[in-house]
Amino acid sequence: MTILVTGAAVPPSFAHGFMVTSESADFLYKTTDYYAPEHERCVAWDDPTIGIDRPLAQNGIDNPLLSAKDRRGLSLSKANGGGAAALSGRNSP
Repeated sequence: MTILVTGAAVPPSFAHGFMVTSESADFLYKTTDYYAPEHERCVAWDDPTIGIDRPLAQNGIDNPLLSAKDRRGLSLSKANGGGAAALSGRNSP
């Protein structure tokens, strides 16, 4: 078994995501404050307006296994009702 340990700094209110191609993975968050789900937003992993090319077929993934939260993800324009400006923490026009 190979164990890879990496980390990434994600600023508060910054959209982020990851794709696991192994059988399992642990992802731990180090936060700047207590978890507040009422402030959380979820953008759909496959929203075409974001333009992320995920290597699903190259990794033999036909149907990605998504969490319940990720299955409820909204388009970027609908997440929080203000589009990209709302997701970045700026005031919506």
